[in-house]
Amino acid sequence: MSNVFDMTAWLETPLMKAMSGLDQTKIQTLTQNLMQAGLEAQALMADMAALQEKAPPAPQRPDPFGALGVQMKIAQAIASQPQQASQAMTKYMAGWMNLFQSMAM
Repeated sequence: MSNVFDMTAWLETPLMKAMSGLDQTKIQTLTQNLMQAGLEAQALMADMAALQEKAPPAPQRPDPFGALGVQMKIAQAIASQPQQASQAMTKYMAGWMNLFQSMAM
């Protein structure tokens, strides 16, 4: 399993094409930093999920809606497929960037 992100597809998105006049090195650096932050967040979520599995339920922190089990399954699914999760996060970030770009024009 590789944590290396292929930026070719990202650089071909409409947003990146619109930003083609900007310094590509800075854009690439920003994208790599965002991806690294996403990978670190995934690792933290996986660590948290592992700790939650080992820890007994705390009586002072009840789960009144029964959502903890579902949240754990989501975190485990994200941690088990880092490439797919990183692509989804990239798409999510691109959506926000497109939204901000459309608001700025």
